[in-house]
Amino acid sequence: MENTLKLKLLSPYFKFIGLGLIIAAFAPMVIIKLSHIQIQKTGKELVELSAKALIVLGLAFIAWSKERNEYEGLMDVRIKSFLYAFFMGGFLVILQPIGDLLLFGKEDHISGPAIVAEMLLFYLMYFYWEKFAGSRKRKIVFRPKETK
Repeated sequence: MENTLKLKLLSPYFKFIGLGLIIAAFAPMVIIKLSHIQIQKTGKELVELSAKALIVLGLAFIAWSKERNEYEGLMDVRIKSFLYAFFMGGFLVILQPIGDLLLFGKEDHISGPAIVAEMLLFYLMYFYWEKFAGSRKRKIVFRPKETK
């Protein structure tokens, strides 16, 4: 009995939707900075909160979407990338407050959306690094000359 993992991923066009969400998250912040608009503190917090949510959602859409040429080995790369991203998130939660305390003299906790965004960014960086570096490794194969 063969146990294969079938992961349901989003369609490849969700990468474009995710990229659009990330751009839509940064656009209001850039417009507010460039036009020097004065916003109340609650309005500014609302813009920041919605921008963080859009960035996390956009990164999640990019991470959970299929590749155009999805092949069997990519599932191993996805799982390995997820594992490294999970460990990196754990290290960030433990080490970043300690580093802030030692370097800046104040204890600062990481927010939930920041942890998730950093984990998704690390997942995407590692996934695409392994995907492209791994494909180059597979193409360069030493084949000794046949002797007659």
